[in-house]
Amino acid sequence: MKETNENQRVVLTKRLLREGLLQLLQEKSLDKINVSELCRRSGINRATFYKHYVTPNDVLKDMEGELAREMICLAKKPDSLEEAQVFLEQVCTHLYNHREIAKILIRCNLDTDFASVLNEFNRNLWEGRSKFRRLRSLDADSMRLVSAFLGSGGYFLIRQWLMEDIPKTPKEVAALIVRLLGMTDVPR
Repeated sequence: MKETNENQRVVLTKRLLREGLLQLLQEKSLDKINVSELCRRSGINRATFYKHYVTPNDVLKDMEGELAREMICLAKKPDSLEEAQVFLEQVCTHLYNHREIAKILIRCNLDTDFASVLNEFNRNLWEGRSKFRRLRSLDADSMRLVSAFLGSGGYFLIRQWLMEDIPKTPKEVAALIVRLLGMTDVPR
């Protein structure tokens, strides 16, 4: 029972620190936030903070890692472009539902991990290229280049959609990405 209580305290402490950091990031940039200020805002003492983190940046990195892990759980190799579109819609929906955190991560220039996650998703999406007739003839090196292009382009499209609050649904964004890939075997 003691371990459960300790785990609950750790979860609560990290949640309070995340909420406090998100509030502070609405007011100022990450480099202007210090540990004392974050602890005051979160109602956590400094010793407790240092049990889990070293800097406020570590709290943000922890949030980024959690969001990336949640997205990775969505990953599945599609057998068709229809399945690829469904997968992209799930990713877009997840990011849309967590858009405030995603926007902060992008603004704080911690988005390299997001780009990597989305690139990995795209590699997984298009790895089974024999199923997608327009990718069948590519050699391995060309496929790596295409995956990088698709991953980066998809990432920046999603990034702009979130940052500018463009009024498109996750389903519309996923369909747009699939259409832009030039592999419009998916019904429009």
